[in-house]
Amino acid sequence: ELNYNEGNNCFRSDLLLSGHHFLKSNLPDMPVAVWATSAHYLDGKVFITGGLLDNGNPCKVMQVYHIDDQKWTTISDIPQYRCRADIIQGHLTLFGGKNAVTGKVTGKLSTYVNDHWEEIYPPMPTPRWQLGVALEDNLLITAGGLCAGAVSTVEVLNTESKQWYSLKSLQLPEP
Repeated sequence: ELNYNEGNNCFRSDLLLSGHHFLKSNLPDMPVAVWATSAHYLDGKVFITGGLLDNGNPCKVMQVYHIDDQKWTTISDIPQYRCRADIIQGHLTLFGGKNAVTGKVTGKLSTYVNDHWEEIYPPMPTPRWQLGVALEDNLLITAGGLCAGAVSTVEVLNTESKQWYSLKSLQLPEP
């Protein structure tokens, strides 16, 4: 859980990861204060991906809390922002969002392997940001999102065969 501390005008992190050996509150402040972010636990680290800065601009760094060392580091070379993330086959993977260099909407999937980013999986057929993502076994399900407007596609990636499949589009309400 990420909590805003109005007195210090910063965000504090209090993480509770059930099922893991880690249970601690009152962690040191994150290097970069963010909101509307996500956290993922992997190999003794908590990865904080994206989010928004106090001024509403996107955060273009990934923050990593090292549980054993009890310290934060930042990774500044993220390939995309305003994306979604999840753990696929033991690696943190970013989906869609906006290209960190051009700012254009992307369908790219970027996987963090051995301290660098790789494109292990093919890009989503429909580039988008603010999409919904679910992972079930070897299937990554992406739905909706934004591009030039609302996106109604549902696409599924088989992470073993690395093939994308399109499902029937979401039915958006008529204005």
